[in-house]
Amino acid sequence: MKLSIIVPFYNVEKFLSDCLESIVKLTGFEREIILINDGSSDSSLKIAKEYMKRYNIGKKPEIILVEQENKGVAIARNEGIRRSTGEYIYFLDSDDWIETSSFNSLVLKFFEENDRLKEEERIDVLLGKEIFYDERTKKEKILKNIPDSYLNKVISGKEFLVSSIVKRFWNVRLPIGIYKRKTIIENGIYFSDVTKSHEDELFMTKMLYFSNKVKTIDKVFGYYRGRDGSIMSELKIQHVIDILHNIDELKEMFKEERDVQVKSAVFSNIRRYYKEVLKKAYILEEMETFEKIYTQFRTDCKNYLFKMTKNPFEKLEIYLIYYLKDVYYNIKIGTRKMRNLM
Repeated sequence: MKLSIIVPFYNVEKFLSDCLESIVKLTGFEREIILINDGSSDSSLKIAKEYMKRYNIGKKPEIILVEQENKGVAIARNEGIRRSTGEYIYFLDSDDWIETSSFNSLVLKFFEENDRLKEEERIDVLLGKEIFYDERTKKEKILKNIPDSYLNKVISGKEFLVSSIVKRFWNVRLPIGIYKRKTIIENGIYFSDVTKSHEDELFMTKMLYFSNKVKTIDKVFGYYRGRDGSIMSELKIQHVIDILHNIDELKEMFKEERDVQVKSAVFSNIRRYYKEVLKKAYILEEMETFEKIYTQFRTDCKNYLFKMTKNPFEKLEIYLIYYLKDVYYNIKIGTRKMRNLM
């Protein structure tokens, strides 16, 4: 079996070598490393070409380099999917790196188990855990992405989707998983090409929804680098726009969903996204945007959110936002500021 490792990169000259070095050390299984240069203006492209020169020695190149204008990570990942030829795909962010030994052993075991199965019986998604590395303090912390009660089990994607949202271990970090390429291609599970951030939310929701089998393991995939200057470390109005796009796409996909548990779970996430974008717009003092979101929120409350919210505390919060509007966020944000000053 073959693993396609997709790594988009943009201006990460400080971190790219760590990322690539961790990948090229993998042994024992067939792999292809697909690097997508998303219009870097620093020395990132030079670093990628040096690795190509060093490791593309035989007839079959280990590293494939794709160059494009700066279009964003979503379009870069889609290009990686289209170029991939492996049975499974792994997405790695260019400022992160894998834990080579652990990753190597888990892939070897996973491929060995899958080789014994027929195509239709194979796992669609393999999920594990990762280590958070704080670039500022240099401290590490293992992130428990999945509760112990769900570890080392095989369940349906829909069951995992519902449980992770309802039991609050929902995680859209792509590098904690290996994904079956056939499931992605056949169901058109690509990244949205109109967003600049939060593209993982839609991908993971769709991937789990269309997956027959999800397996969880108590193994570390790699390191997640927390740093200043990354796309997700900055609060921008673009984040609000991107999350709103996700809300619209999820509503369209799941408004006619017949599985009540799946529909309820997805709309629970939609409710959470609304709370997030209203708060962001308010903090950024983008009041015109806030008003537009609030109008859409009220409509969706009447159509979906009121009747689909079962938890009494969540229902109360929805009603408070619905009736108190910006007063709710003024009180909540003001209270948080007061706590930080104490």
